[in-house]
Amino acid sequence: MAFAPDVHVFPGGGVDEGDRDPRLVARSPLTPDEAAVRLASGDDRLDAHALFVAAVRELWEETGVLLARSPRGEAAPADAIERARVGIPAGRTTFADAVVALGLTPSTDALVPLSRWVTPPMLPRRFDTRFFAARLPADAVMTFAVDEVADDVWLTPLEALDAMAEGSITLWPPTATTLAQLACVESFDHIAPAIAPRRQPRPPRLETVAPGIRRLVVETAGGVPGQPVNTWLIGTDRIVIVDPGDPSTEAAEAAIEAATAAGGRISAIALTSAAPDHTGGAVGLAIRLGIPVFAAAAAGRRIAHDVVALQDGQPIDIGDLGLVTVASRELPDAVAFAVPGSHAVVVGDVLGPPPDRTVLPPLDEPGLAALRARIRERQPRLLLPAHGEPLAGAAVGGRDADSG
Repeated sequence: MAFAPDVHVFPGGGVDEGDRDPRLVARSPLTPDEAAVRLASGDDRLDAHALFVAAVRELWEETGVLLARSPRGEAAPADAIERARVGIPAGRTTFADAVVALGLTPSTDALVPLSRWVTPPMLPRRFDTRFFAARLPADAVMTFAVDEVADDVWLTPLEALDAMAEGSITLWPPTATTLAQLACVESFDHIAPAIAPRRQPRPPRLETVAPGIRRLVVETAGGVPGQPVNTWLIGTDRIVIVDPGDPSTEAAEAAIEAATAAGGRISAIALTSAAPDHTGGAVGLAIRLGIPVFAAAAAGRRIAHDVVALQDGQPIDIGDLGLVTVASRELPDAVAFAVPGSHAVVVGDVLGPPPDRTVLPPLDEPGLAALRARIRERQPRLLLPAHGEPLAGAAVGGRDADSG
């Protein structure tokens, strides 16, 4: 392939002008207004609807699976899919023509939006991409387009992430992040209420919390519109940015502008965990700025980028204030960061409220207790969580610690 050879991706492609065909809009159970609300990212209503249609069409073109209903309201059977494929001479009959000829209704309402990813500005090819989830029809037969797909494989999200960590497949950050978001989902019906966007994100907001410590609140964490996360900028000259979870251009520009306004630059990225709402913007920012990414070794296996593995007590001295890693063997995929001289600790999800648009793994109470004990040893006066407001240091042993 001319683009992304040997990279494992989900079926997909670009929006065609035919995806705006009025016949498809009229036959769609999802209206343009409803499509715009579901995406929650400020799209024009017809552009939003075309994204849903394009997802249905691209899945059909690349895999032979048509998400549609018959004239009787039933799922389109396998023979209808095959007749649609056979009945479309290449380049002569449009997708809309085939849908209308078969009397089908495209199942745009069955698609659950997940996230939005825009390629960082320094890369030669840029894409504005939406991810959707859908339930595969029970009788579906996958027939891959040989001119677009070199090979195919079925993997659970965790199997795919493990294969990436072992180097047997290559994933790009949007794909790896989406797999991580789905890793703990128990059923398709779990996705919409737990992950899908709920509201349009507000612009990034910056505030100074303490000397050399600023909080950037961004609201497209993990690429999910309306999912907030705290990104921490530590330092004034050589700044370490902790948990840049928002991959949007707006979040990246806000972080860079904040560093410039302070008279400094971002020199390194530190991650408290591999949670998608913490890591979403890390790889794009690292590539754009040419800076290293630091994380726990176990967390690094879930990130589609080279990561400097951290151990307990290890300093990140690239920044002018520096950070000291706080870790425990009982919770190997999460760390905290103490800020020397400030009595502040960046605690990620170990303390404070949980993320909003995420399916969490089973709670590791012994591991959390062990890492909280290590944080308590630092005698912090200020705790900097991934979600919600900064906490007083006493919260390490109080109610917030138990519910965090």
